Amino acid sequence: MSDTSRDSAFNTGTEEGIATAFGMWIFLASEAMMFAGLLLVYTFGRLDHATGFANASSHLDWRLGALNTAILICSSLAIARAEARADRADRRAGVLLAVTCLLGVLFLGIKGYEWAMELREGLAPFAGLAFAYDGPDADGAAFFFRCYFILTGLHAAHMLGGLACIGWLLATWRHRRGRADFHAVRDLALYWHFVDIVWIFLYPLLYLIAPA
Repeated sequence: MSDTSRDSAFNTGTEEGIATAFGMWIFLASEAMMFAGLLLVYTFGRLDHATGFANASSHLDWRLGALNTAILICSSLAIARAEARADRADRRAGVLLAVTCLLGVLFLGIKGYEWAMELREGLAPFAGLAFAYDGPDADGAAFFFRCYFILTGLHAAHMLGGLACIGWLLATWRHRRGRADFHAVRDLALYWHFVDIVWIFLYPLLYLIAPA
């Protein structure tokens, strides 16, 4: 939207800010329903295959999951500080956005390393791939790993979307002025916090299942 058409659509910057925030909340609500549906499928699978889920979960490295959780919490703190600085028209908000971006890239790097290890161990029960799990309740374990790869894959895709938005914001940062800075950073922060919250649910559900 050009500056002229945007000005004709919104009488004030406050109206524009309210509209963009409302749009972001609607989008996040739809994404939350999608993840809730997938987690419901996971829950039914876990109830039916408690042994398979517990034994399959033991093949995941909870330490890497914990490290990634800490990284995402730090990234949420960084983008929250960026939002606060953007609200004061402090150009240093861009530095904090860059920190958030670097932490997000680090998270995805660790997640990619995990996936590579699991693929080498034959723990991806998808067409064309040999499933090498040899513990009890192999069907339950296969269901767990399908849930694991789908949920973490979707989460990673959302992370990539957030990183692309941060990259675009940083690329145009020097040309931005006024409240448009704050509205863009605030809406991006809402999205980033949502992605972090999703991971905070996924970590214990996938990595910390008590042995059956």
